[in-house]
Amino acid sequence: MAVIAFVPGMAMAQAHICAYANDDITASDGLNNIPNTVDGYNIVGTKVTYLEPVTTTNGYGVGGGYFSGDRGAARVMNNDLYIQNDYSRTIAHLIINPANCALTYDNDYPDGDTVSSRTGDPLVVTPNGKYLYVADNGNFYGGEIANIELLQIAPNGSLGAPVPQSIPVAGSVAQLAISGNGKILVATIPEMDEVCAYTVAANGSLGAAPNCQGMGGFATGITIDATGKCVYVGENTVAGQAASVAAASLSATGTLGAFTEYNGTLGTGKNSNDVTLSSTGKYLFIANNSSNQITAARVGPDCTLAKGTVSATGGTAGRDYPGQIAVSGNTVVVGDFNLTGSLTMPSMGVYNTTTNGSLKSLTTGSALHPLTTVQLAVPLSVVIAVESAE
Repeated sequence: MAVIAFVPGMAMAQAHICAYANDDITASDGLNNIPNTVDGYNIVGTKVTYLEPVTTTNGYGVGGGYFSGDRGAARVMNNDLYIQNDYSRTIAHLIINPANCALTYDNDYPDGDTVSSRTGDPLVVTPNGKYLYVADNGNFYGGEIANIELLQIAPNGSLGAPVPQSIPVAGSVAQLAISGNGKILVATIPEMDEVCAYTVAANGSLGAAPNCQGMGGFATGITIDATGKCVYVGENTVAGQAASVAAASLSATGTLGAFTEYNGTLGTGKNSNDVTLSSTGKYLFIANNSSNQITAARVGPDCTLAKGTVSATGGTAGRDYPGQIAVSGNTVVVGDFNLTGSLTMPSMGVYNTTTNGSLKSLTTGSALHPLTTVQLAVPLSVVIAVESAE
């Protein structure tokens, strides 16, 4: 699931949305050390304004691990934005101006990791805004075991010291999602082809023994429906495989049902990475990063899915990789990282949804980071952080 958080904003003359992307700028591009940045967009109706200048985070990303998303999160009831800097092993706190979407950097806080994972560490904020979880993946290929860290959020948005919450599986975490009542946390573990569900106590601590279920593919993006009873997972498997998604039931006590696999039956997209539900809950949007397409599968009863529409994201198949999705009302924001030669040429796509779930582009794609010599930005998290209305 791409990060989606709504922060009540100031009254505006016209409804607007603030959307942000963690560029995950690597610590060195071979020429200069470039700090990680956050790109912002102010979306008013069908007008999309790119915010300049970009905001630096005082840390460094890793420019990789595209399947590990949600490297940004917003606190629902405050104007707080959190951005993960994997190379620096920190989380940057930025303050959102809800009137114009401008960001102000506040501070960096340790994320609890002892070494950069090089694949990114996903974040999620609890619905009550009191806690932030980060999956510290460490160096999985070096034999480290991932931990989920719990950080308390102060009223002013600052973060407390990380408190490790053990995750007893030998794999990294691609994404995290939390139920609407804040009582169940779920995590995708790609190397194990597995999803694990944790109970959440009132103090934010996680149950010691998660309930885990295997699935048929490389588990990446994840989302929980509004009822808290269904879990949907994107499976980033092989490039030639059609849209692959798995769905399972989720009980109030954190028990996952067996996953039902949808391999090639939902649409023509390939290599499904991220998933998120439409605002109505009628469609599951699937980012297919090898075919440059977004599939809108129809959501049925009892966590079932059916074939829906497929929309192109405007780039070149095999070179443009839609990785992360966020939704607000009928607006869908998609982060692409585009390969041109050996360089990454990122863009942000903004779309309106139609009644059948298909997408209508509002932009032709805007550069996420205006570097003149190289393009290293990789939009590995898309955060809709402010929704303001008159």
